[in-house]
Amino acid sequence: QDLEDLIVCCSIGENPPKIFDCSCFNGDYVCGNITEDYLELLQKKRNDSAKNAQLKVAEVIEMHNEE
Repeated sequence: QDLEDLIVCCSIGENPPKIFDCSCFNGDYVCGNITEDYLELLQKKRNDSAKNAQLKVAEVIEMHNEE
């Protein structure tokens, strides 16, 4: 199936979208301000090493049960 067929299929019905966002398939973002630099910045912020650097050491809380 090609992208044009997908757009046609999703545009059938009573209230079809005016703009069909295909950015995940073709990189053409409807907002118009997504650049390669922006995507690279997001990748740097969201990669595993960046996430691990933000993790805090979990504090161990002891629990005591009284019988």
